[in-house]
Order: sequence, then C-alpha cells, then structure tokens
Amino acid sequence: MLDHGLSVVACDRDLAEAAADIRTEHYHSRRQSVSLADCFAIALARRDARSLVSCDADQLRVAAMVGVAIRPIANSAGVVPEV
Repeated sequence: MLDHGLSVVACDRDLAEAAADIRTEHYHSRRQSVSLADCFAIALARRDARSLVSCDADQLRVAAMVGVAIRPIANSAGVVPEV
C-alpha cells in the first residue's frame, strides 16, 4: 500500500494524547463505539489538516465533531455510511 500514496507515521506523545483525549470525550459503547485506533486516525488527520476517508459511520461522525474533513466511502457490502 505504500506504493499507492500511504505512509507510515510514528506515534509521538502529542499524537497519543490527542487520540486519548478524543476517545475520552467521544466514546460511548452504544452510541459511538470508536476504537482507540479510530481516534489515532482522527487525531492524525486533524494534526496534519487532512481528510479522513472511512466507511465507519461512528469514526466519521466523531471526526466531523472535532473539525476534521470527512470523506465517507462504501464498505465491503457497497454501503456508504450516512453521517
């Protein structure tokens, strides 16, 4: 995938704290079940002023709440989440 424009990003303390803050503020087991990995992606997108591309409705909703531009895509069943 690295040949297609993706890159590996090291996680530093600031990014880890930002992800933890997002999870602490926005996680709810029934309404918004965002994982810590979801929150890292959101924090990285916010830090680098990038759009978050995902098929996960909860992740996209939280990203939008924290000011990240979102780009919903279809999941493996062809369904694009409504956010």
